[in-house]
Amino acid sequence: MRPSLSCGSLWFWSDRYDRKIQMASRIGPDYEMHVATGNLTERRFVAVYGRAGRSVGVLGFNRSSQATPHRMLIESNISLEDAIAAAF
Repeated sequence: MRPSLSCGSLWFWSDRYDRKIQMASRIGPDYEMHVATGNLTERRFVAVYGRAGRSVGVLGFNRSSQATPHRMLIESNISLEDAIAAAF
């Protein structure tokens, strides 16, 4: 039996110093990455990862309140385009 690779089982959260990081799913080097909220320069963003047109992962950096809803979108098998457009 293969282990489940659902987002719910592949999630971590870290709150160290002045950084809050959330990551859901495994991210591969061939996955697309799009910043859905915030920007990389300010180190405050939510990045959505996709593969084959589906949203498959999320990384929240100092935006935990916006990253959590994206985690739920991954479980619902939402398209990458819809995940990027989701406003939280």
